[in-house]
Amino acid sequence: MVDIKNLWTGDYIRQISTGTIGVYEGAYQSKLKIKIREGHVMIDVNDAEVIDEKEVEEIRAKTSYNHSSSTNIIKRTPPKKIDLHLEKLDPEGRITSHARMLDFQLKACAEYLEKAHYYGHKVVTVIHGQGLGILKREVRFLISGLDYVQFSNPINQDGATEVWFKY
Repeated sequence: MVDIKNLWTGDYIRQISTGTIGVYEGAYQSKLKIKIREGHVMIDVNDAEVIDEKEVEEIRAKTSYNHSSSTNIIKRTPPKKIDLHLEKLDPEGRITSHARMLDFQLKACAEYLEKAHYYGHKVVTVIHGQGLGILKREVRFLISGLDYVQFSNPINQDGATEVWFKY
């Protein structure tokens, strides 16, 4: 939670629930007016945190964000779920080798989980399908080795895994 009395115009604010970052421009009651892109959003003070310029620059570097000014939105927040089916990850069908398919899916999963954790998601869903269980087994093995995962459990008739992060 942010103390409105300690905010300065121009402070960087992150909306905790979405990971969206913008620039503080004012307050009304318990809402903060944040500039993002060419517009503004009002966010609840309980859903906001101040971040320093160094962290903003680190985020920009990680997301390869091409910015023209410091007041643009920095939003590369991943969705709450990832579907690892190849037709979703590789709609053009470029991956044809079975060995490369599994590596491609696992790499996409690992990158997604890292990014989801980085942006503060509490829980996400990894859709791996029921199938023969090869991808499911490998995904769960990957998840079990991540130190930032609190726990995981199967959902959707074992066709997906819900992942809870620890912070």
